[in-house]
Amino acid sequence: MESNFIKGEIHLHGSGGSFWDNLFSYLSLRKKLTKGAARILFIDDNKFPVVENLKKAGYAVEWIRDIKNLDNQKIVDAHIIFVDYRGVGKTLSQNKEGVGVCSMLKEKYKSSKYIVLFTGENIPNELVGEIKSASDENLSKNSETTELIKVIDAAIRQIKL
Repeated sequence: MESNFIKGEIHLHGSGGSFWDNLFSYLSLRKKLTKGAARILFIDDNKFPVVENLKKAGYAVEWIRDIKNLDNQKIVDAHIIFVDYRGVGKTLSQNKEGVGVCSMLKEKYKSSKYIVLFTGENIPNELVGEIKSASDENLSKNSETTELIKVIDAAIRQIKL
């Protein structure tokens, strides 16, 4: 009886259709995102030094002034997206600007992108809950480059390709 059991297992494995075959195939196809492969995008109406600092630290970083649609190729290609709180996304979300853009990106791209709301302003208490659900993180524009790097490195580990 034991040899039939083993024979049956071998037969299932060889058929390519077993649960285990599918699981192993899935796991072997998943890629791990690395620092060099991670694409970071800043959507901000003002360019600031942190973009260049991150490039110097070895990250692939791009910056665009605004976003008019979620299918913009730079959005599609990015893994980590920093969205300004004010001054961007008025075409997409007139009243909520950056928070609205974050919500739309989260809804469309789910866990394949890490969304960071990036602001130089204090966030009103009534928006805190909405911001937490619309973004994976929120950071002050006054943050040091080292703080951004910590967030980016954590995001790289979390992104599901």
